[in-house]
Amino acid sequence: MILTFDCYGTLLNMAGVDACLADLARRQGVDPIRAVATYSAYEDRLMYVEQVTPYTALIQANLAYVDMEMRTGDGFRSAYLQVLQSYQALDPFPDVNPALQQLHAAGHHLVLMSNSTQTLMAAHLKRLAPVIDAVITADDTGCYKPQPDFFAYVAQHLPAGEHVHVAHGFWWDIMPATRLGWHRIWINREQLTAPGAVQPLTALPDLSDLPAALEKNRR
Repeated sequence: MILTFDCYGTLLNMAGVDACLADLARRQGVDPIRAVATYSAYEDRLMYVEQVTPYTALIQANLAYVDMEMRTGDGFRSAYLQVLQSYQALDPFPDVNPALQQLHAAGHHLVLMSNSTQTLMAAHLKRLAPVIDAVITADDTGCYKPQPDFFAYVAQHLPAGEHVHVAHGFWWDIMPATRLGWHRIWINREQLTAPGAVQPLTALPDLSDLPAALEKNRR
């Protein structure tokens, strides 16, 4: 089976980036919760540009907008390298590498599809189990999820066979995958309730039970 995975929030724990932004906010004397939320909001907005921006440049733009909103001069923007390093140092959730190794041993073809950039993914792959068969990023697709063109590009570049998409991101992954008729599994780490429009939907709290869930569906 071919398994495609979202990366941030699904495989990698984003807490390190949030902690970095919160620490920068405290140094600037501004609300860390608001700063993290502002960064996330502008990241979402900037992903709707007509022409894709490399993710590293997107980080810089996000930080500039945080400075604007928080009235911090260039306090966040000048810490770009520190924020970039927090991305490079992201660790997988504890459930991730054991599950990836088990899936690989079972013969599944594992593909990452991320809004990130190949340069950042090179750092991430060093922390993930060495069982990933392919990586597709916005560098390849020329657009960001949830745009349909991203998913169309992925579909065209997957090997033939049964395919399941595994993701934490609801708006960015589960919704477009539903519209395209992809089989999908929602890694619902926050234990949210999905709207009826995407049902039926298999949801798991993390990746621990993913190998067993896939094996059960095969029977």
